[in-house]
Amino acid sequence: MKFIIIDPNPERRELMKSALARMYAGSGAVEVPRFSDAPAVVFDHPDTDMVFITNNTPTKRGVETAQQIKSAFPHLKVVLTGEIIGEKEARALGLDGSISTTDFSLEPLASFLKEKLYLH
Repeated sequence: MKFIIIDPNPERRELMKSALARMYAGSGAVEVPRFSDAPAVVFDHPDTDMVFITNNTPTKRGVETAQQIKSAFPHLKVVLTGEIIGEKEARALGLDGSISTTDFSLEPLASFLKEKLYLH
């Protein structure tokens, strides 16, 4: 599995990266600290399975960037992290789901990925 984690906060990126590494041995994660770099990074990594992008910023640029990525790469699973947006709201935005930053621990993240996104 290959993931892209888009979040300006290095601690949140590391939490997500660590949880994913524990769940998927041998997986890789590319960290992107700036929203402006996100589309190019996704383009440069066409074998990515999923993008996690924070909406936990004052400008809420994460939602805009997530929609931009999903529009350009419809096959890619794009999930919002941070302030929780309900499943219905995330899907209404054209995204594949959302998960709270408090759920970056292994059990809730594993459950989310398996039950909501069917990743095993």
